Amino acid sequence: MRTGGSKAPSGAVVVGAVSMLLLSSCTGGEATEENVESSDTAAGVNGESDAPDSAEDGETLAQFCASDPKVTESDRARVMDVGPLPGESPEQVPMPYQQQLEQDSDFQPASEDGPAEGVPVPEFSALLCDEHADNDARSAALSQWFEFYYYGELTGDEELAAQLFPTECSECLESLDEIRSLDEGDMWIDSEPMTGLLHMWQMGEDPETRIGFVKTQLPGYTIYGPEGEVDSGGEGSYTRGFEFEYSQEVGHWQLVHVREASMGDDVFADSGSGQGSSEAADVDAPELPAEAEEKTAEGALAALDHWFETFDYVARTGDSGPMEAMHNPHNDRLSHFYDSFTQQYADGGYIELRGESHIQDVEVYVDEVTNDDAALVYGDVSEADWDTYDATGELVAEEEGQEALSVIHAMIYDEDLGHWQLAEYHPGELDEARGDLGLTGAEPDLTR
Repeated sequence: MRTGGSKAPSGAVVVGAVSMLLLSSCTGGEATEENVESSDTAAGVNGESDAPDSAEDGETLAQFCASDPKVTESDRARVMDVGPLPGESPEQVPMPYQQQLEQDSDFQPASEDGPAEGVPVPEFSALLCDEHADNDARSAALSQWFEFYYYGELTGDEELAAQLFPTECSECLESLDEIRSLDEGDMWIDSEPMTGLLHMWQMGEDPETRIGFVKTQLPGYTIYGPEGEVDSGGEGSYTRGFEFEYSQEVGHWQLVHVREASMGDDVFADSGSGQGSSEAADVDAPELPAEAEEKTAEGALAALDHWFETFDYVARTGDSGPMEAMHNPHNDRLSHFYDSFTQQYADGGYIELRGESHIQDVEVYVDEVTNDDAALVYGDVSEADWDTYDATGELVAEEEGQEALSVIHAMIYDEDLGHWQLAEYHPGELDEARGDLGLTGAEPDLTR
């Protein structure tokens, strides 16, 4: 789950097809059937709408376990017996899948020229099927989580990793947002896999429960789209508590909770925004300008300007509240903008911005947009670079923002709230999308 740690791009995630929202008849920010189904029908990065089979014969993890597989030596190689004991070193989470990829002659890794090809499905571990395997099974499930996630990044298919979650684990499902955004945006990522260090299996509130205290390490990455590079970033890390249980319903172990954690703590708290920087208390939350409440081109632009103010604010404080108020609730993908920041503060670290975010060379369209409650704001977006510090105050990453990235923003006016919100965000040139948006020949209602 690179988001919230994060390898997901802070500003360049394609979160939906702008034309769907602007050409629909929804009002007040309500989702239409067409909007809701868009994520299910979007083509994958390999040009297929259906997810690849979970094994060569289409076998799912549940079907694999129902076949009563035998535990092998390769299964036992996944087992980690970490403490907690004083001075005990963390253990690298095994990923046999990396060797599987190296030995597969059909596999071609991703590059700037295109997504990965010939991607094999990770081999399933029989330990996941054993109800009584306890920490051995938890180790295998943790190992497979990292493997299944990397498979999702390589293919744009989230279904394999989703088999490890019960449907009620919302934070688990949210961890697949990055894979989903790659799929929906016809993008691909060129990167080594994220890896984990298991520090301990710690007892949970239930004595029968064990929580894996894991530091996830994120390598550098580049995200590409059909037109070239979309985003890139450096190395980073974050800490999580992974809780696994055996599910009688599906017949194998699953990840049931992903919890915030901090090094040295004996308590795992549920997910939430943190405020770890000493500078946080000195920063006032930006106030929504009155102009953003006007259903005009000026109002839509004022709301978007405020959006960028809240982006910088959450980076400086870890408080995502003002930014959440400015994005349409029917597009939860927009949390990608601030997940990495809030997580850094939750882990006890903080962010230092080296500038401010803004939009320039703006064109705003209102009258020609089919939806009476929508506006389109196009311009060149610049985001500040930033430095990431951990809980000890050590600089762990130097990140580059964006400079003059052409972006189409879809704004929706929420009648209940009485102001504009950002609904969708699509990097790209407006001239290339005018036909799809119904703006052929249209003049902007406002420029800046």
